[in-house]
Amino acid sequence: MRYALIISLLVLLVLVGLLADRKPDNALELYPLASAVGWVEGQGRSLDTDLIGVGIRPTGVVQIGSSYVPRVSPPVMLHYGAVVRAYRSAIGRPLDGADIPRLSWWINFLGTAPWALLLFAALRRLATIIGVTDDRKAIVAAWAAMAGSLAFGWLGVVSPWLPAASLAAWTVVLVLKNMENPKFTGLMLAGFLAGLAGAGHPSGWVWIVWGAFLMFVSAPSDPEKSRQTQMLSAYVIGAAISLVILFAGNFLFYGSPLPVQFIDTQPIIMPVPVFISVIWHDLIGWNGIIWLSPLVIVGLYKISGFTPALPGRQVTIFLLGLAALVLLVWGITEDVRLISENERIPTEFMVLPVELASGKISMVQLGGTEGGFEEQRAYYERLVARTDIFLWTGGRPVGLPVFLPVAVLLALFGWCSLSLSRIQAFWNWTGVRFGGLIGLVMSQAPYGAISDYYMYFGLILDRNQVPVTGHVPVIEALLSVAVRLAELWPSDVVTF
Repeated sequence: MRYALIISLLVLLVLVGLLADRKPDNALELYPLASAVGWVEGQGRSLDTDLIGVGIRPTGVVQIGSSYVPRVSPPVMLHYGAVVRAYRSAIGRPLDGADIPRLSWWINFLGTAPWALLLFAALRRLATIIGVTDDRKAIVAAWAAMAGSLAFGWLGVVSPWLPAASLAAWTVVLVLKNMENPKFTGLMLAGFLAGLAGAGHPSGWVWIVWGAFLMFVSAPSDPEKSRQTQMLSAYVIGAAISLVILFAGNFLFYGSPLPVQFIDTQPIIMPVPVFISVIWHDLIGWNGIIWLSPLVIVGLYKISGFTPALPGRQVTIFLLGLAALVLLVWGITEDVRLISENERIPTEFMVLPVELASGKISMVQLGGTEGGFEEQRAYYERLVARTDIFLWTGGRPVGLPVFLPVAVLLALFGWCSLSLSRIQAFWNWTGVRFGGLIGLVMSQAPYGAISDYYMYFGLILDRNQVPVTGHVPVIEALLSVAVRLAELWPSDVVTF
């Protein structure tokens, strides 16, 4: 079993390495890179206002005074800055466009691989806690939970979601492990990790409440020692320490102790039909949990009949369902806010070619896109032909990355609670592989925009003046698969 675990971890690292090979092509990937480059090159961490149109408020930024700073948590920004600094010191010269592919790979790989390994280890450990006695089955359950959830879609892409999922899973593991035989250090660590989950996004604070409520209701009481009080005290102390670190980091970086998602937010402007379409896409449609998380549905269906002896079983199940509901609502609201911000950006700024030269990111001017269809097509052919530039898309379509922590847990519960007959095993494993395939597809499109190839082909298919993703999701998925296969297995037949 030791070899099986080692092989699984190595395969996971290889998978992350392959998926980390991508260019930054959306605001949440480009902005931290642009800020880190300016930071390292001595130009400050605020974004260059020449990068966007005059008076245009882009998405994914916080306005501090007259400057724009990426709307990412301080740990993510520090990760970008540290990798850029190390890379800059290694090459010994100012950064330019030729450094983008390798620099981006190191940022993505180093920011994803540790969290992917920790998440896999937490899911394997949780499977044993909830009743999987065979080590081989626990490893399979961990793979199933990651493949049958949103997790594969975030391998190789720096974001707060994979760390949040890992921290939440380990919080649940430590809380359940210490329910029967509580240890002060273990519960303090659980609270500390739950607090850190909120460092990437305020939705991570759900797990602080989850653990505290579980211990308060389900912990075995001891009249003499009051074990409940001791357990809660250790947990709350750990959470308080991490929250103090979080608030201090936000204050030092942004000048406000509030989490970055609460700073300088714009009012939501969203018609009711669009709001309904967001709910539809997040729950059922493209990017929804049925598309990307087939085992989540199994988990929600089977969790009520979960039988293994789990500490605080009833409360655990109740809290997991409640966390799912809270994070679903939170994720939908987050998508509405992002789309509302995107609507404020003029269409001519939705797709911008940018380059990095002498340590500074700036726009590339190759001529306008006015004219007929052939002129527009020729313009994007010139963009794709340039190897020293990359495209920035102004925003992203809908999706539920906030739901990732609870998605992997529900997927694990769903897998482990199934009593598998031969027919059930076939269909369930088919669902896992389907979820993994869709996750791998979306790993090339975590925010909906696959690559510059889709920008070009999207124009041909949609015949719009500016190619904006989201109109042809099926073709988008097929194109992303074709692009990735062509990159991984080049041939004389299909090349890009």
